[in-house]
Amino acid sequence: MEKDFHSKDYFNEVYANLDEFAEKVSLLIGCPVTIEDSNHQLLAYSTHSYIMDEARILTIMGRRVPEKVINSLWKEGIIPTLLNSSEPVIIPSKQQVGLGKRIAISIRKNENVLGFIWAALEPESELSPHALSILKLAAKEAKNQLLLVQSRLKRKEESYQEYFWKLITGHYSSEKEFRTQLANFPIILPKQHCIVVFHFEQLITAETERHIHYLINTTQKIKTIFHTIDSDKLIILVDSLTADSTHAISSFIESFIANMEERFNIKVPIGGFGRSYHQLIDAQKSYTEAMMVISLKKRYKQELGLIFDYEHLGVYQYLESLSHQRGSLNELPAGLTILKEYDLKHQTNLFHTLETFLSCNSDPNETSSILHIHTNTLSYRLKRISEISGYNLKDMNMRAYLYIEFKLAKFD
Repeated sequence: MEKDFHSKDYFNEVYANLDEFAEKVSLLIGCPVTIEDSNHQLLAYSTHSYIMDEARILTIMGRRVPEKVINSLWKEGIIPTLLNSSEPVIIPSKQQVGLGKRIAISIRKNENVLGFIWAALEPESELSPHALSILKLAAKEAKNQLLLVQSRLKRKEESYQEYFWKLITGHYSSEKEFRTQLANFPIILPKQHCIVVFHFEQLITAETERHIHYLINTTQKIKTIFHTIDSDKLIILVDSLTADSTHAISSFIESFIANMEERFNIKVPIGGFGRSYHQLIDAQKSYTEAMMVISLKKRYKQELGLIFDYEHLGVYQYLESLSHQRGSLNELPAGLTILKEYDLKHQTNLFHTLETFLSCNSDPNETSSILHIHTNTLSYRLKRISEISGYNLKDMNMRAYLYIEFKLAKFD
């Protein structure tokens, strides 16, 4: 008859910390062990190890699992399996990301995953049924310790969120006031920062917030300092000091949107970020700019589809101000109105031709390709446009003016 295993048979000691617990588990099952939280941040690891592959070394050095390893485990369906099962999962060696053979188990409280225990194996070795039973007991035993860790982190995060929300809504009168408020917290404030905003299709639920937290904490594309939720928006303050920060933040936005849909079936249509600032009190400016990116991307989905950065909006930055200045008198200039009326009367397409020409940076070849006409036909149309409207299309100032007018016409 198979013996029943109980936690008290193996884990009847009082452990000073998770590192001691990891050492005990490693000793009992006979292989190196790491313990992570639900966001793959390293909490503890057994020190004596004869298996030191690249993934284990980088995890210990960086205190979190490398992003390339996490992405690979998602693609292979391993992390979804761990999230949906309380049984140990065997992971074959993945040399392309430096990961040797592993066996892993989730640490759970009911359906809520608190973290994971990972055991490193030799290529040809397996855990015995006895060792597997001990691993399952270890996952149950670790639950209470991880609940304490999770509770402390939640309290600290809630405090940060309150300060962050006050910062971006202009409640601090000076840089010194904000820094004084955070002086007692163990956090390194960035020398340069910007605000990233994501707009979700629906209100952000508690479950969605867990997925958000997971992606923010597992990314290594950028360094996030604070984040908060406002109804259907996620707002993040990120470190933007590095030379390639604009590219890195844009890459993060693209991967965040893709991963939310692919991994969690949650659509996030729009993301954007404001300019970088050295003073933290200027986070309110960056937030306003990020919100403008979001607003404009809603209006100009095609034109701004691949633009995330406020500074790369170009003339779109000024459209809202121009539209407000005009108020209800936001009408087309006389020459463009004449073109529209001419098109209606003669069944031509000169208005659209001019708009396309200007949107293509006045490139005749690109314009002709989009309109499916010969360049000679385009030249004739542009000549007729000038004759009918009175606009000199060789004048750069006039082309810029008309380009803005076309965009303003779509603003409302």
